[in-house]
Amino acid sequence: LDNDNLKNWLPKAMRNFLEYNKTKVKVIYEWNEEYTKNILKKEPVIIVANHENDAEILFISQLQNRDDIYLLANSDFQVVFPNFKTLPIYFNIEKPEESTKESVNIWFEFWPRLRWEQRLIANRESIAKAADLLKKWAVVVIFPAWNSWYIDIWKNWIGFLLKKLNNYEKEVYYLEVEVKWTNWKTDFMRGFKYLGRFLTPFNYRFWTPIKISEFLKNEMNPKEITKKLEKRFKDWRLNNIK
Repeated sequence: LDNDNLKNWLPKAMRNFLEYNKTKVKVIYEWNEEYTKNILKKEPVIIVANHENDAEILFISQLQNRDDIYLLANSDFQVVFPNFKTLPIYFNIEKPEESTKESVNIWFEFWPRLRWEQRLIANRESIAKAADLLKKWAVVVIFPAWNSWYIDIWKNWIGFLLKKLNNYEKEVYYLEVEVKWTNWKTDFMRGFKYLGRFLTPFNYRFWTPIKISEFLKNEMNPKEITKKLEKRFKDWRLNNIK
């Protein structure tokens, strides 16, 4: 998958991977499908998706082919998939009470290992770069919670990103995607040829694209933006659980 991304667009590489293991997918557009696909093909878009396991990222297979799709993702991701266009985010940025504790945490991370001050600076740089890329018409994919959508609180950096785009003269869109039926116990089998046909099909649900300018208010701070987006997404998911 990582090497195929060098030869193809990222969505195409992921479709090739699903075809290789014969994983079936079901795609639902809750609003105008043609309009949503057109936005995904031509416009700058922030795409937010849930992340309970590891295979959620494969929803990118359903995006339109373009070479400007970036992932604002866990810093470990760029180690596993070095050929993906990843803007690294470090989740553990709290100042440790003891230097010994920090040293232990650092050695449990993938390379590069950074001190908490360096991680905070790196996060700010990734958010700033994501904003600049969106202003140049890119797509940025975000998984704002560490894993479980109903327990984990969204990280505030998504609010900082949207705040940087406030009052931007051109429209940037925001789109939520729900991924269902991934399973960390069995999804590793999709790495083998044809075994995906024996596993549960993935379900991808695309919600309505919205313009950031219509969502944000000048007085909102990043934390308020994050909480509003988190509530919107979780309420939507709860209403669609079947």
